[in-house]
Amino acid sequence: MTVRVVIQSRLDSSRLPGKAMLSVAGRPLVRLVAERAAHEGADVVVATSEEAYDDVIERDLRRHGLRVVRGPLDDVLGRFVLATQDLADDDWVVRLTADNPVANGALVNELVADVQAAGRAYGRIDIAQVPEGLGAEAFTAGALRLANARAHDVYDREHVTPWLRRHHEELLVAPGEARLDRRRFRCTVDALSDYDLVARLFQDEPDPIGVSWQALLARVGELVPATAVPSTPLGGSAAAPAGRLVPTMDGVARWDRGQLREALRSAVAQGVTHVAVEVQDAACLHRSAVPALAGRLTAVLLVPATIDLRNQVERALGALGHHLPAEVVVVPDLARAVRPASSAPTAGRPVTEVWDQAVWDQVHGLLASGAVRRAGARAADLEGLARATALPGLSVLQAPAAAFAAGLGRSPAWGDAVDARAEVVSEDVGSLLSAPGTGTVAARVGSPADLRRALGQLSEPDGV
Repeated sequence: MTVRVVIQSRLDSSRLPGKAMLSVAGRPLVRLVAERAAHEGADVVVATSEEAYDDVIERDLRRHGLRVVRGPLDDVLGRFVLATQDLADDDWVVRLTADNPVANGALVNELVADVQAAGRAYGRIDIAQVPEGLGAEAFTAGALRLANARAHDVYDREHVTPWLRRHHEELLVAPGEARLDRRRFRCTVDALSDYDLVARLFQDEPDPIGVSWQALLARVGELVPATAVPSTPLGGSAAAPAGRLVPTMDGVARWDRGQLREALRSAVAQGVTHVAVEVQDAACLHRSAVPALAGRLTAVLLVPATIDLRNQVERALGALGHHLPAEVVVVPDLARAVRPASSAPTAGRPVTEVWDQAVWDQVHGLLASGAVRRAGARAADLEGLARATALPGLSVLQAPAAAFAAGLGRSPAWGDAVDARAEVVSEDVGSLLSAPGTGTVAARVGSPADLRRALGQLSEPDGV
């Protein structure tokens, strides 16, 4: 049985262009990643693009005896197939990225052994439990080829494994030594501040190729200040008033990126733990969020109740780049979901119920896979809220204050079914004063200035 590590790399990274050739431990980052992966004898190939600017990657790697394949810039799945075309279907492929230098051959071997022992065709390091930068995926060459034949979506091909995750029961692996607080620790290179940390991590290391990933991770813990990190769950209470605010950023694609970045820094500093955006705006949030906020800030994706909900969410998660953990709130009220004109209703069942079930099957699939942490629903009125309350597995119930008040007016006991899951949807942060349960409010903000004003309201003595 062959195990081949394929490392994807290119120079045109959006957040830190050229990072693959930045020097770490006296060598380009991409070469350090490849040499560490090969240290225990693994078969390693770096898959880069055919673009002229990636010639420098190939020249350096080949000069040092490392194998390289080149393929389409955006069809990374196609590059993986080229890099593994000589393997048998039951051989194994491990996917690494060239910005994660802490992972090594030992981690690769542990992941493959665990996935094989579980009898799965696909498994990955659970990035929800370990610091960012230890991510790795393992799958059979046969599964990769099947994905290549059937995955036609641009997103699936650029991100390599979404099709595999949708069509295989995955195994999530979390090495015990890696279970540090992922809200504080990261060992990837995504921004200049990350590069500074990783460069210091390997500084003066006598054996940068052979040093264990566990030793490096322990060193990360020494380098990162032990700052307090708020961790209020969506729908939960918080000691800091701002922890009760979930800014719903409207039209964030039009916001000035620099102003948004500073507004997010300020929000987190004041205790905000969640920000909400429409699912199609996830990429804008990713480009503006500072990597150091990863784990301190959760992205709440507002997703329409449609039959392709899961695809929309997975695209958004890819756009977020795993820098921000995600939760999902389905909008609008599920009672308003409609059947596409070209579809036929299922005999004996109202159309809306058919599609409601299809929507929530997808939501539960996202929860079961660990792709999102929590899920919720937004209702427009009491009728929709009552319906959402009855749905299983929801951690968040969003509705106007009037809907919550009407429900409590009908039956005080009904409040027990809502309580900590309640979030008031409002244009006015002052609605915190009248919010039921925990008093959490999802307040619409239309600009960085609106967000600053909302935070200012919360900090005023006469506020919450």
